Amino acid sequence: MKMHFATLAGAVLIAMGSGSAFASDQCRGDKCWDLPDFQCNGGDCDSIGNYAKVMQCGMKNHAYVSQDENSIKNTAKVYQRGFYNKAKVDQTFGKYNRAEISQFGKKNEASVDQTGKLNGAHVVQMGGYNESDISQAGYFNYAKTMQTGWGNDADIAQTGYKHFAEIKQNGKDNEASIEQFCKLNRASVMQHGMGNKANVTQYSYFNMADVMQHGYGNVAMVSQGAAPAP
Repeated sequence: MKMHFATLAGAVLIAMGSGSAFASDQCRGDKCWDLPDFQCNGGDCDSIGNYAKVMQCGMKNHAYVSQDENSIKNTAKVYQRGFYNKAKVDQTFGKYNRAEISQFGKKNEASVDQTGKLNGAHVVQMGGYNESDISQAGYFNYAKTMQTGWGNDADIAQTGYKHFAEIKQNGKDNEASIEQFCKLNRASVMQHGMGNKANVTQYSYFNMADVMQHGYGNVAMVSQGAAPAP
């Protein structure tokens, strides 16, 4: 088994596989440049056709991308501009997944974990101290979080088939989470203001939920469908 491990000014890339490609851009001032791709050409590799790209501009940003253990043709992109941001993409055991994290500001944290197939995840953070976590273990799911402001927290977990979830936060100290099980559920949360909280949980099929919060200290909880028997 061949393993590639590269630490490049805060970027950590791990790949085991045939045809896995990695590119990392580093930026100092206004100048960015590409580092060479890493290729695994042996016949004893576990992963095939993955691609990861990291671009960092600023100071002490950290990015981690893992594509190994029989992962196939996953794509991960991380862009960080600012200070002390952290991003993690884990596509171990995943196939044909796509993940993209963009962070602007300072001390934002984002993670995407994809172990299923054909999932898509997109994270955008602008401001400071925002946190976002997306976990996808099923098929054909899509999740997106967009945060503008300070101290916002967004979490999306999808297990099943063809779910759609979106969280948009603008303000300070807002919290939102979406959990989706079974298949074909759709949920969105939009928060504008400060200290709002929202939770959406969906079981069964074809559920739809939209939560909109404007102002201060609003709380919303939505549960749809029946949880499976233990």
